[in-house]
Amino acid sequence: KKEKENDYGVEETLDYIAVHCRVRHPKATPPNNIVKGKDSSKSADGSGLPWFGETRNFAIKTAIKALKCAKQLLESKQQQQQHQLLDIKRQQHSSSIGRIYFFSDSNDLVRFMVEDLQSSHISSVDGATGRSPVEHAALTTVQSLSWQSSSYVPETGIQTSTSKLPSLFARDMSRINAHIDHQIGLPIEDYLGTFVDLFLAIKAKCVVYGIGYFALFAAKLSGTQCRMVYEDEVWGGYESKEKFNEGGEVCML
Repeated sequence: KKEKENDYGVEETLDYIAVHCRVRHPKATPPNNIVKGKDSSKSADGSGLPWFGETRNFAIKTAIKALKCAKQLLESKQQQQQHQLLDIKRQQHSSSIGRIYFFSDSNDLVRFMVEDLQSSHISSVDGATGRSPVEHAALTTVQSLSWQSSSYVPETGIQTSTSKLPSLFARDMSRINAHIDHQIGLPIEDYLGTFVDLFLAIKAKCVVYGIGYFALFAAKLSGTQCRMVYEDEVWGGYESKEKFNEGGEVCML
């Protein structure tokens, strides 16, 4: 069955939220604070964000804020769906927007948030693992997320729902996350991950984004008006993200 297409020829979106963290962007930090990349002769944007110390903590804190804002958007949309469900008595099934596709220009960050936090050696909450405060905050944030499927039975008038964890999912992180503009000349297959991220963001019902315009580009291609910005560029000649958000929400956390 072919899904409905928008004016751009993109198929109808699906019931998940795409949350993007652009942590390698130079405008995520003050102009006099150039972050060196994994290759110290290049910037983080050109060779990847070093996954240790302050840069690692910065990336995790960005993800925490993004996911908290996504939860805020989730709860708002779920409340709207609950009201719609009560108004439409003949509705047989309603699927809440609850799952979160998490993507970033740092594979290390995605791997940490989606995989490492759920592994047995770090998911304990008793502090015995020696987890840092920022890691603990990340774990608490991820554990606070859930996705909910609801059904309405017309014959009985009963609505049932079940919550499931975890909420986050991501693409295969074994593929590098190549920046098309700043990592020119790599084998074509090395850019596949970037296009997978773009495609899945286009298919998302809602898009949550901060620094940069990659996720906003996906939202414009899909035509979704369900969008939220959680961070603006620290500096530069661009106008505020609110102008480009076109009726979307602004997270005030």
